[in-house]
Amino acid sequence: MPQKPTTGDLTERTRLNLRGAASGDLGSILSDLAPDAVWEVAEHSLHVAGATAIREFLEKWRGQFEDWSFKVEDVTDLGNEMILVVYRQSGRAPGSAFAVEDRGVQVCEWRDGLIVGLRLYSDINEAQAAAERLAESRG
Repeated sequence: MPQKPTTGDLTERTRLNLRGAASGDLGSILSDLAPDAVWEVAEHSLHVAGATAIREFLEKWRGQFEDWSFKVEDVTDLGNEMILVVYRQSGRAPGSAFAVEDRGVQVCEWRDGLIVGLRLYSDINEAQAAAERLAESRG
């Protein structure tokens, strides 16, 4: 198996990963996950540990919706391998006429060319403050 590059534009790699995931290719983002990566949504006390468990969670999440879409609004490099992503997603439960929409923020924590943490927030200011604290602690 080829080694993941440890350098490069993490902003662009993040964009490419999310573009692939938005088109239905969850493998695009999952291929950059460290085996012990963590996915967290603090507002919902959700904590998923490990790349395999994250894959299963995302597949189950995606499978709950028809007409699901995911669009990246902004990707910002905060330094020290911390990337902030503002996104919108929407979808409809099978058999339902009502769409669900969500605008959120994802903090991607990279280390040595792999994603070690994904943290989701609904408030951009909270996400940015948390990401900046984490980036500073790593610097």
